[in-house]
Amino acid sequence: MSLFLTSKALKLAPRPAMYRRFLTLEKGAVSFAFDIDGVLKYGEEVFPGAKRALKQLEAEKVPYVLLTNGGGVTDAKRCSLLSKDLGVTISPTQLIQSHTPLRETLAKRYADEAVLIVGGKNDLGRYVANSYGLNKAFLSIDVKRWQSSVWPMRELSQEDLKYTVEHDFSQTSFKAIIVINDSRDWGLDISVMSEILAARDGVLGTIKEKVTTANQTVEVIYCNPDLLWKNDYILPRYGAGAFKTAFVEIHQETFPEHQIQSVQYGKPHRPTYDFAKQMLERRVEELYPGHTRKGGLGTVYMVGDNPESDIRGANDYNWRSMLVQTGVYQTENGPPKYAPFRLERNVEDAVNWALKEHGLAGTSF
Repeated sequence: MSLFLTSKALKLAPRPAMYRRFLTLEKGAVSFAFDIDGVLKYGEEVFPGAKRALKQLEAEKVPYVLLTNGGGVTDAKRCSLLSKDLGVTISPTQLIQSHTPLRETLAKRYADEAVLIVGGKNDLGRYVANSYGLNKAFLSIDVKRWQSSVWPMRELSQEDLKYTVEHDFSQTSFKAIIVINDSRDWGLDISVMSEILAARDGVLGTIKEKVTTANQTVEVIYCNPDLLWKNDYILPRYGAGAFKTAFVEIHQETFPEHQIQSVQYGKPHRPTYDFAKQMLERRVEELYPGHTRKGGLGTVYMVGDNPESDIRGANDYNWRSMLVQTGVYQTENGPPKYAPFRLERNVEDAVNWALKEHGLAGTSF
C-alpha cells in the first residue's frame, strides 16, 4: 500500500502553489523522470515491476527520461545496455547521465586542450570524453605511467597498462579537470588533481610561487554530487560526492589560501534539471510530431530513492517528487530530510498512482 505524505504527518508547511497548479492541467498530460540505481535496478538486478511500469508508459505514449547521477560509459553504450536490461528501447533523448549535459558544451572550450578525466572503469572515462569531442583526454594512470613515483603506493599491472597512453607531461598544460565518475584510486587521483591545480599553467612537476584562489587557472568540473549510492550490498556505499569532499579537504589543508572554484553537475543541481526538461521536450516532439500532445509536459513526476538528490532537486524544480523504498531511503531511518510529494513502496506503485491520478490505466489496477 502506498503512503501519502501529508504536511501534518511530516510537520511540513502547506503544499506550495506549484502543487495546486498541477491539478488544473489537462487530464492525461503527464511525464516522468526516473532515477536508475535503487529505482529501476538494484545492482545488476532489474526490478520486475520496473519493466512492467515502463512498458505501460510506452503503451500510453507517456514521455519519460532516465535521470541518473551515474555514468562512466558513453551515452550510446548505456542506452544499449539499459534497453536490453529494461525490455524497452531507450533512445538518446531519454538518458541523462551525470555527465550528459556536458556533451553539448565541452568541445567548444576544450576540443584540443589537455584535460584530466577522473573516474570510470579502466579507460571508459576517456571514451566518454572522446565522444563529447575532447581530443586530448588524459587519465591519472597515464601520469603514473609517465612518472611512477607520482603515486608510489601503486604499481601498474600489465592489465592497467592496456588502458594507458604514453605521453610526456613535462610540457603539457592542463586546462581542466573533469570528475566524470567514481574514482577507482582516490590516492592517485587526488595527488594528480591537487598537483595540477597548484602547478604553473597546469604543468605537472611545477608549482606556483603562491597557490591562491585568485590565481586558479584550471577549471574543475564535478559530474556526480552523491555522497551515498545503493548497490546490492546491504548498506549504501560512498560515492563521487565523498571523493569530492576528501579531495577538497586534502587540497585546502595543503594550500590554505586556495578555495577551489568549481562547477557541479548532477542532481539536485539546476543545470541538470534544465537539461532533463529539454530532453523531455524533445521526447514529446518524437512521440507527438508537430506538438499534437495537448498540455505539453504536463505534470512531471521525478521518481527516485535518494532524498538528497532526487527529491530535493525535483522539489526545487517544481516537479512532483516520488520517493521509493527500494534504494537509499528506508522508512526505518525516519522521515526523509527532503519531503516528497508521495512516498511509495516501489517504482511500479509510483507509476500506477500517477497514471490513475491523470485518468490513465495503471498496470496493477
